Amino acid sequence: MITRIAIVAAMVISCCGCGAGQREADSRSAAAGFLAAMGDGDTGAACALLADATRENLEYSEGKPCAAALESVDISGGEVGEVGVWGDRAQARASAGTLFLVQLDAGWRVTAAGCERSGDGGYDCVLAA
Repeated sequence: MITRIAIVAAMVISCCGCGAGQREADSRSAAAGFLAAMGDGDTGAACALLADATRENLEYSEGKPCAAALESVDISGGEVGEVGVWGDRAQARASAGTLFLVQLDAGWRVTAAGCERSGDGGYDCVLAA
């Protein structure tokens, strides 16, 4: 299952420096947790780190509950490298592809994973909302 998405990151200049370090650390932790869970085959833990819309899209497209549906998704574990945060959105580059995250009341959640740059400037993602 490959989903094509275009990601536009809006820079929030007025918020630069206001807790950016903590938001980066928290989003990095969520991305790393998701990748570790996928690498360990713990699809239940990985599902808990997905944004609702992403989880619902996965369940709908696969016709299975999230944990069972993630078993067929080709995203392995990996190390998180560079992380960029723009307000309540983040992008984490990892050896398993790029992840996109959103900060919700429950914390940072993955909106797309296993993403690679496409020719038109967007991303092709294995998992997305």
